[in-house]
Amino acid sequence: MSSLNTSEAAHKVEQAASDVAHSRWVEWLARAGYAAKGTVYVLIGGLAALAAFRSPAGETTDRSGVLQQIAQESYGWVLLGLIALGLAGYALWNVARAVFDVEQRGSDLKGRLTRLAYAVVGISYFLGAVTAVRLLINANQPVNDDQAQTWTARLLSQPYGVWLVLALAAIVAGFAVSQLYQAISANFDRRLQIAPNDLVDHAWVVRLGRVGYVARGIVFGLIALFLATAALRQQPEEAKGLDAVLAELATHTYGLVALGLVALGLIAYGLFALVQSRYRRLGGA
Repeated sequence: MSSLNTSEAAHKVEQAASDVAHSRWVEWLARAGYAAKGTVYVLIGGLAALAAFRSPAGETTDRSGVLQQIAQESYGWVLLGLIALGLAGYALWNVARAVFDVEQRGSDLKGRLTRLAYAVVGISYFLGAVTAVRLLINANQPVNDDQAQTWTARLLSQPYGVWLVLALAAIVAGFAVSQLYQAISANFDRRLQIAPNDLVDHAWVVRLGRVGYVARGIVFGLIALFLATAALRQQPEEAKGLDAVLAELATHTYGLVALGLVALGLIAYGLFALVQSRYRRLGGA
């Protein structure tokens, strides 16, 4: 009897969690999150494109840098507040995908790894929302531009630190490969609900997604390469985040061309995310 009651209680908890994950407000949070994510990527790509095409001496930036620039504009606090809410929503949506398996990834090894990736993404975007809130409180708060180096230094200072950083580099490299796989397979297409009479063209949305995933695959592949280099040389200053990777591209032969192409790819990914905020099918496959 006790085990039966326990089973029934567990089932009720699981059902309640599923109801929350599939609720209307979670859906709206997810869609707001995709919109915020898209806005940030369009701005990151746009600034990188300006650096490549109009001002070779210009600066690239990452998510934190974009948020700080928004905070310093007139009425930027309004947009920043909306972006903070959206990033928090996207973080919660990824936590729901990880914990409640709302997209039915399953409990096999592949499913668990996918859900773990969702959890990591959720944490990342939650930190982005925290950054936005801090900037709302103090728009002049400086952004830490070397977070990748700071965290790499902390990991290298730990026992087996080199292996920890190498493991992190492998995870990032795996994510980069998954982005390139998305570009090749276009698996995301099955989660789009675009009717023939909608304002956007389905084929063009798929093209935007493919171009965007290629750009993300390249960027995260380079981040993984620099992480591995930092580990093998035991020099945390070799680690680079998104901002530094984009800036590094411009320093090589034909680097401005490469930066421009990647920048356009990031803009494409941002536009794709904006389309997803309206047309992505949420929930099970």
